[in-house]
Amino acid sequence: MSTAASLPIDPVLLASPERSDALGSLSSNGAIGPNGDAARLPPLPHNTSPPTNASKYLPGRDETRSEYEIRLTKITRKAPLQEACKGLGVKVAASWNLETLRDKLARRWFPSTGSPPAPTRPPPATTCRAREPRPQVPGRSAAPVANAQDIVRSVIAPENGAIHLVPPTSGLQPVSSRPVVQHRGEMRGGVPLLAPTIHSRSGDPVPSSLAARLPAPTLAPPSLLPSAIPRTPTHRGDQSRDGEVVSPLVHIPPIQEGAGNDDDDSEAALLRRYDAVGANTYEMLSYEDDEDEEDEEYDEDDEDEPMDRGALLANIRVAAVKRTEANRRAGGRRTQQAMCRAWMEFVRRSIDVKKIPDSIVDEISLLLFIQFSAERPKRTRKGHDIPGTRVGASQLKKLFFGALRIRKEQDAANPALVQRRPATSVTDTQLAHIGVGFLSHTQLRLCIWGHLAWTAQHASGNRGDDFRALKLAELQPHNMLHPDKRTSIYSVLGLQSEEKAGKRGMRTVINPVYSVFIANLKPEMCPLGAFAFYFHYIYDEKKIIETMGIDWASNKSWRPIRLLHGPKSPTTPFSEQCLYNLYCKAFSHAGFKSRLKVHLPRHILGYKQEALGVDPLETSKLGWVRGQTYMDTYAPALPKTAILGAAGYQSDEPYDPLWRHVRVPEQFLRLVCPMAEEVYASIAGKENLSGAANHWLMVIELREYLFQCGAAIWQIEPQSALFRLPAFQNQDVRHWMTSGYPSTLSGLQASAGNPVDLQRIENIALVSALHQMRDNQTALLRQISAISDMLNRRTSIFTPARGFSSDTYYQNAHIAGTALNNDIPPSAFSPEYLGPPPLHAGPAPGAPSAPCTPLNGAADVPRTPFNSTPEAPCTLGTPTLIAQVELVLPPVAAFYAKGRPMGVLHPVLGMRSARWIEDVFPAIKQPQMCWDVWGPTKTMDDFDDLQEIWNLYAVGERVSSEDGSKTRTKPPLKIVEQHFQHRWRTSEHRTENNTRKKFWSRFREIPEWIDRETTRRHVQLDTVVAELQAMRARDIGEPRGINWLANELARLRKEDLRPPAESTSSLDVEGSSGKKKRAAAVDARRPGAAKKLKT
Repeated sequence: MSTAASLPIDPVLLASPERSDALGSLSSNGAIGPNGDAARLPPLPHNTSPPTNASKYLPGRDETRSEYEIRLTKITRKAPLQEACKGLGVKVAASWNLETLRDKLARRWFPSTGSPPAPTRPPPATTCRAREPRPQVPGRSAAPVANAQDIVRSVIAPENGAIHLVPPTSGLQPVSSRPVVQHRGEMRGGVPLLAPTIHSRSGDPVPSSLAARLPAPTLAPPSLLPSAIPRTPTHRGDQSRDGEVVSPLVHIPPIQEGAGNDDDDSEAALLRRYDAVGANTYEMLSYEDDEDEEDEEYDEDDEDEPMDRGALLANIRVAAVKRTEANRRAGGRRTQQAMCRAWMEFVRRSIDVKKIPDSIVDEISLLLFIQFSAERPKRTRKGHDIPGTRVGASQLKKLFFGALRIRKEQDAANPALVQRRPATSVTDTQLAHIGVGFLSHTQLRLCIWGHLAWTAQHASGNRGDDFRALKLAELQPHNMLHPDKRTSIYSVLGLQSEEKAGKRGMRTVINPVYSVFIANLKPEMCPLGAFAFYFHYIYDEKKIIETMGIDWASNKSWRPIRLLHGPKSPTTPFSEQCLYNLYCKAFSHAGFKSRLKVHLPRHILGYKQEALGVDPLETSKLGWVRGQTYMDTYAPALPKTAILGAAGYQSDEPYDPLWRHVRVPEQFLRLVCPMAEEVYASIAGKENLSGAANHWLMVIELREYLFQCGAAIWQIEPQSALFRLPAFQNQDVRHWMTSGYPSTLSGLQASAGNPVDLQRIENIALVSALHQMRDNQTALLRQISAISDMLNRRTSIFTPARGFSSDTYYQNAHIAGTALNNDIPPSAFSPEYLGPPPLHAGPAPGAPSAPCTPLNGAADVPRTPFNSTPEAPCTLGTPTLIAQVELVLPPVAAFYAKGRPMGVLHPVLGMRSARWIEDVFPAIKQPQMCWDVWGPTKTMDDFDDLQEIWNLYAVGERVSSEDGSKTRTKPPLKIVEQHFQHRWRTSEHRTENNTRKKFWSRFREIPEWIDRETTRRHVQLDTVVAELQAMRARDIGEPRGINWLANELARLRKEDLRPPAESTSSLDVEGSSGKKKRAAAVDARRPGAAKKLKT
C-alpha cells in the first residue's frame, strides 16, 4: 500500500497552491489515480464547474481575511470584481464602489467577521482552532441538505488509516427546515479535514426515496470495518484536549461506557459522551439544579461569602450613566447608536491588524479612530460607501464626542482606567517651547497671528475659535482699577460676547461680557506687546489705510476689519484650519504632541491660576463663555482638605514634614537605580514616551525618600527584612542610619520645638494680648461716652428739631450767675432740667395767637409749629400742651450753598416754634436734596387709601419712632411745591430726574382734584373722597388701583370733563350748570375779518 493510502490524508492538501479546481477524488482506501480520477469511488458531491474568473480571487490555503483584503486592494478596476461576485451568485448593484465589492468578496469567503465573546461553557463539539475562519470555496462549502444529490457522507479516519464511508441510514439527516449542520472539523474548501458529525434525532429514518438514489459505496474488507462507528471529535495538530497536544490528523478514541467513566457525570463529560450542543442541552443536563440549593446558597445566615461591594458600586455607576444617556432626546440617542456602530467597526478592524489591544477608549485609540474616520468615505443610510467623498469636520466632531460618551460608561464600569491611562501633562518648559514655535514661523503675518492668538488666549481664557470672531473695532482701551482700590491698570477690552445660536434664532445678550488684556509678568507672554506687533504690521508694513481707503470719519470703512483676517481681504475671517495649522507647526517645533490644539490654553489656564491661589469661580468667569462648563470640564478637582487630613495635617497649618530636611549623602543616592539618568536622557522628549520619562523622573526624585524612611524604620525595627535590600547592605549606610540620621533629626526637632510647648506659649501670649486689648477698648469707650455726653449737653439748645427757649436760657443763666448764695432749685440742674427745655406748641409769650387753621390746607400761610400735635383740638382759650415733636429736616448740606464752607450743625431756625414757610424753607440753599427726605416713600398702588395721599399732600407725613409714637413730622408737599416749584424735584442724574417728574405728575392729580372740587363746589373733603372711591369701584372684583385713578383724573382734566357729582345742595347744582367759556384764539384775529364774512 502506498504512503498516501496508509495515512489519513486531507484531500485539500493535495491541491495546488493556486487553489485550482482540478482536485482528485478519494478512493475507498484513500489513494488517488494518476489522472486524478477515482479508482473505485464515485466523486464526492460538489459543484464541479466553478464560476468563470472566480478562481483568480480565491483565498489562499492559509490566507486569513486581512491578508485576503490586502490582496484585493491591488485590484483597481470594478469590472473583474463585479464578474467574480456575479459568478459566486452575489447580486451586484451598479452603485457599488471598489471598497464595497472587496467587502462583499471577503464576506463571501469569510462569513464570520467578528470575534464572538468566549462562552461561559465552551461547546465541546467545536474542535477547530480559535482563529480567523478559513475561506469557503464554491463547490466545497457546506450547504443545507436539500436533495439526494447534496447529501454529504461522513468520512471517518479509523485507526488503521483506511477511509470508510458511513451507510446512509446511520449518518444522513432527513430533509427538513432545521438549521445547517455544524461541522466539528476545520473546513477547507467546504470539505472537512475529518468527518463532520451530522446530528439527527434518534428514530428519524431516512426517506426511502433518498436512500434509493444514493450511490452504492465500495467498502473496505470486513476486517477493517469497525463494529460501531463512534461519533467522536477530531483534533488538529495544534489543538489540545485536557492540556494534551495531539499529533496531526490523529483519531481520538471515543469514551467507552463501563471503562471507569461511569462516575464522571459532569456537564463536559456528558456533552462529549452524547455529542450534544445547544442551549436546550444545558437545561436538559441540569437535572440536579433545584430551588433548595439556591436557598442554601443565598441563605441569610451564611456569612462566609461577603457581598461584592465593588461590583454593586460598579453596577450603580453604570446604571447612572445609562440613565443619563437615556434622558437625551430621541435624535441624540439615535446619533449615539450610530457612533457606537462606527466605533465597533473601527475596533474590529484595528484589533485584526493589532493597532489597538482592546476596545477601551483612550488617547491613542481616539487618534486612530479620528484618522480612520477621516480616511473613509461617506456612507448612505443603508451603509454603502459613497465614492469620492470624505467625512466632514462636523461628523468627525460627533464621532469624537460619541467615543467620549462610550468612555464615560467604561469609566463607570472600571474607575481604575483613569489611573492606568492618565492624560498627558503639560509643563511650563513645553509651553515656553510652544511659544518659541509660534515666533519661529517663516512668514511674518502668520508669525504675528500665531503669537497674538497664543498670548491673548492665555490672558483671556478664550478658546481659539472664539478669538477668531473678534473684530478690530472691538478692541478698546480701558483703565481698570486694582482690587486694592488705589492702583490703575491700563488694559485693552475685547468687546464681544458670543452666544450659541438657538434653533429658532439668536439669543439676545443683555449684559455683554468683556475680555480684558493686561500686561503679563513675562514679557514674551504679554498680549499688549502682541497687539503692538499687530498694529505696527497692518499699519506700517501692509499699509491697510491706503489699501482699503479707510476714512476714519466713517465707521463703516474700518469696522468690518477682522482682527485675525485672511491673506486676501482684511474683512475675511482667518480660516479655522489655518489657525489649527499654526498651532500644529508650533507644537511640532517644540516637539510637543497633543490632541488639543487651539483649545490648549483654555485647558492649561485653570492649573496655572490654581498655582497662584486664584479661586476657580473667578477663573470660570474669564472668556466669553459662561455657565458650568469650566467647573465641569476644566477646573482641577482635588479634595485638598481631605488629602491633608489623611496625611495628618490641618488645612490651616503649614505642610512641611520635618524629616524631609535631613540631608542624605550624595554617594548614597547612586546606590539606588544608577541607570535612571541614562534611561531618562535616552527617552526624554520623544513621542509617546512622556509617561516613561515622567516615571524615571519620579524614580530619581524618590531616592531621598528611600533612605529617610528606611532610617526611621531602622530606629524601630533594625532586624526587619527590609534592610536586605542592596542599598541597605552598605556599611556606610547602616552607620548613617544608626548615628547620623538620629542626631540630625534630634537637632532639627530641638530647633523646631515641641508643638505642645509652642502652642502653650502662643496661648499665653494671645491671652495677655486679648486682656490688654479689652482694657484699652473699655477705657476708650468710657472716654467716648464722656465726650458724647458733654457734646450733647452743650449743643442741645442748638438742636433745630427741639427748638430754643429764650426764657429758660436766660433763667438758667440768671440762676447760675446771681444766686450763688441762695438755694438753687433742685430742678435747675437735675437731669431732667439739663435735658431739652420744654417747648410749647403756642407762640412765644407776648406774641399774637394764631387762629386755628383747617387741615385741608385752605389757609394761605400755614403756621405749623414743629412740635405741635395736630390731633389735639385747637380751641381759643385752651392752654397749649407740651409735646416733643421733631421736624424732619434735610441733610446739613442742604442749608449751605454748593461750593461754600459748610457747618456741622443745622442753623438755628426759631426760638420757641418754627414755621415751614417763614423759618425753614428760606434757610434751605440746595432744595434738590429735599426729595429724598420729604418725597413720598410709597408707590401709587401702595397707599392704603385716598385719605393717606391727601394727608401727605396737605397736612404732612407723620414719622413714628421705635416705640410706635408719632414724634416726627414732614412738611405738607403742597407748600413745598408752592415754595420751591420744580427745584426740589430735580436731580443731577437724568434718569432719576425723569423718574421723579413722572411720579410727581401722577401723584399730584388726586390731591389737586380734591382741592379744586372742594373749593369749586364748597363741599366737604369726605364727599369728594367718596366720589373718587365710587369711580374706583367695579361691578365684580376688587376696586381699581390708585394709579388707574390718577391716570383717569388726568384724562378728565385734559378733556375738561367732570363725572356727575351727587347734589348736596342747590348751590352745587347751580354751580355746576354754568356755561363753558370759549377758548381763546390761537392767533389774534385781523380787524374787519368778521365784517367780510357777513357781507
